[in-house]
Amino acid sequence: TFSQISRGSGVTCSSASTGISGTGFNGTLASNISNSRWYLISITSNASTTFTLSAISIKSQVSNSGGSPNVSVQYSIGGSTPTNVIGSFTPTGSSASNNVNPGSAISVGASQTLNIYIIPNNLNAAGTTCRIENNTSITVTTTPVCNAPTTQLSIGTLSSTVNSMTIPVTAGNGNARLVRFNTAAPSLSPADGTVYTAATSYATAATEQTVMAGSGNSVTVTNLVANTVYYYKAWEYNACSGSPKYNTTSAPSGSFTTL
Repeated sequence: TFSQISRGSGVTCSSASTGISGTGFNGTLASNISNSRWYLISITSNASTTFTLSAISIKSQVSNSGGSPNVSVQYSIGGSTPTNVIGSFTPTGSSASNNVNPGSAISVGASQTLNIYIIPNNLNAAGTTCRIENNTSITVTTTPVCNAPTTQLSIGTLSSTVNSMTIPVTAGNGNARLVRFNTAAPSLSPADGTVYTAATSYATAATEQTVMAGSGNSVTVTNLVANTVYYYKAWEYNACSGSPKYNTTSAPSGSFTTL
């Protein structure tokens, strides 16, 4: 959610038909910050989205460009005062676009607010206006938040031969399934952010092995020994672009004996 440009409490209003204008910016940068003499733009992410800010273009002008006028652009994530500098520009007496881009993209998490402070300072007189015009623009890129699935998978009826076992899986509401396999009950609890590599040929007895990690609905494990008990445990997860999130609640597990 983008807010409209607003004035800080220390700014004296001034009329402007093409943007927002004010006076009182003749103090130093430190003084103007201390007295809330700034313009403010806020961007708030929702609970399911993060975003990054990569560029700002501010269209601005002052009524008198005498002296050493400056506009500092700063930000905070949350809070009510600026804490980080993005950059600055020198305003002129005619309308001009000024690109003020961060050295690296500013990352904002879900349900957070990015406050951008545009702080005119050192204008030549208290009555000198600084106007921020309507076609000021900010470039952001949004990314959906990837969370663990809320519905766990389930395991169907297993079947086996002398040296193989098929484990059918009914998906939960994630996009992938993890199945671990062993000759003893699997003890691993998958860790968020960890990618597990699957191999369906069971390699070594008494060694816990991932036999499924992906979007399938069944897995057949081979290279088993006849008349032997094998154990499994399974979890639903979202792959999350290489940083998986696992549902570890009530993960189904069980055992089966080969023929």
